[in-house]
Amino acid sequence: MIEPGERLDRLIAGADPLPICDDQEPVEHAWARVHAALDVDPVVVPLPRRWQRPAVLVGALSVALATSAAAIAISTRTGIENPAADVPLSGPGEVWRLDGTDFAARLTELSSDIPFPDQVSRRTSVSRLAAEAGEAGHDAQATTGALRGNLAKEAICAWATTWADPSTRSAATTALRGAIAWPAVTDLDPAPAVDGYPGDDGSQPTVFGYLPGIIDAAASNNAKQFNAAVDESGWCAAPTVTQAAQPEPGNRAPAEPEPTTKR
Repeated sequence: MIEPGERLDRLIAGADPLPICDDQEPVEHAWARVHAALDVDPVVVPLPRRWQRPAVLVGALSVALATSAAAIAISTRTGIENPAADVPLSGPGEVWRLDGTDFAARLTELSSDIPFPDQVSRRTSVSRLAAEAGEAGHDAQATTGALRGNLAKEAICAWATTWADPSTRSAATTALRGAIAWPAVTDLDPAPAVDGYPGDDGSQPTVFGYLPGIIDAAASNNAKQFNAAVDESGWCAAPTVTQAAQPEPGNRAPAEPEPTTKR
């Protein structure tokens, strides 16, 4: 009788694309990655940043062994739909690999129906999310619904920066008002509420729970109120400060710049 461990050894040996190799270093590196992948528990991160590590032996073997020989193309798309039971936690749609070599291009396609102020802000947001995904690990995954939610928040932050400019404030206010109906928002959170979902204790907002407050603050035309609403959401990473005009030599110092939203 063949023991389970022996059967596994035979299976792996038969699938090994490097059975004969003068240089053992890449082989040892590959097996080190296999053992690491098998030893790591699944990583589960709630929305909006949910990266998960599927415990699939064949996938771990194929990636580790193939990458030890040469750089390979990895498809972002898996063709696997997120199970209905997992949608409340990780979002709807197809499960994508975050280490896909075409991830940035696919993310750009995924953002096509999300309004950004311009293509520069769209490319900047895609690049930022792609960089984050690249740090998540070789077997990390996320749903298209969760990724679109992150793109929507990036777009909201881009419009918040645009709102800070009085010359584009009206257009930004209109765009932010429309964000409540973006499919990328409603697919995850059809009824945003700052006090959470029905039955919650009210201590945590829904995925886009801060959006109604941002919309109301934008319509108020009050910069302090708007900045506070955007800051409270925590969606926008770094502050953007409108540059104050510099005084001529000998003139008085410029006034304090008006606070603006985070990005």
